[in-house]
Amino acid sequence: MNIKQLKEYLELVGVPDDYEVKIVISGRTLPGTPTIPVDKIVKGFDWDSGKLLLFPSDKLVKVESKKRK
Repeated sequence: MNIKQLKEYLELVGVPDDYEVKIVISGRTLPGTPTIPVDKIVKGFDWDSGKLLLFPSDKLVKVESKKRK
């Protein structure tokens, strides 16, 4: 997803300005989808130029899933 697509989506669905930005995480919760808050958003520079970086409020770990045969 790029910024243009994000802007188009937000305009299409009419998201209010006071909505929280969250990252979906694995697991199960009732009710709703398990999420973690975004602590900050930073425009990338140098090696990360051309990226918008979202920093979660807690560290996330990438878990390798087993590929189905």
